[in-house]
Amino acid sequence: MIAAALAHYLDSLNLVDYQEDGDGDCFIHRLPPEPDEAVMVTAYGANPVEGSTSLGYDEPTVQVRVRGTTDPRNGEARAQAIYGALQGLCHVTMAEGTDDEVRVISCRSPQTGPAYMGADQAGRHEYAVNTALHVRAQTAHRE
Repeated sequence: MIAAALAHYLDSLNLVDYQEDGDGDCFIHRLPPEPDEAVMVTAYGANPVEGSTSLGYDEPTVQVRVRGTTDPRNGEARAQAIYGALQGLCHVTMAEGTDDEVRVISCRSPQTGPAYMGADQAGRHEYAVNTALHVRAQTAHRE
């Protein structure tokens, strides 16, 4: 799962605390009400890659949503650190040795930094980092 692979990678950089059992502050496809400072990683679609029907590559798109505190600087700083870790990343294996392992050829964002998403009902500021990953994806019908 690309979202879990990305969460593992961000955890390896100490940008999030991702634990598969749901503890920590990084979650896949959900953003629970606690803890206040939290991160959600979710896949939201894909960009078509020319030749991807016959070649073993995909380009999944992923959003990393960062919730901070009522002070907007906290979430923005964390989102900026995540953006900095992902933008331009290439030739790395994420979640190596796990069921979520994926070989990333390149990673790019259509944004020039985190996008402000507003504050939630508790006044906690949220930011989003959208990214497209070009990954190796061999299947029975693709080389």
